[in-house]
Amino acid sequence: MTDPCFTIFHVAALALPEGMFDGPPERKTLKLRKGDAVDSRLLVSLVAQASGSL
Repeated sequence: MTDPCFTIFHVAALALPEGMFDGPPERKTLKLRKGDAVDSRLLVSLVAQASGSL
């Protein structure tokens, strides 16, 4: 079984936390592992910023 992931598209212009996301410049993925704390406010903010120009 693989870990679930959270992917954000259109992130080239965003300042992302160092070491939190993996992937190419146009999209970044966060692996969600059981027991990890998730900063939902940060994720909501990043998605809002990424979708702001759509």
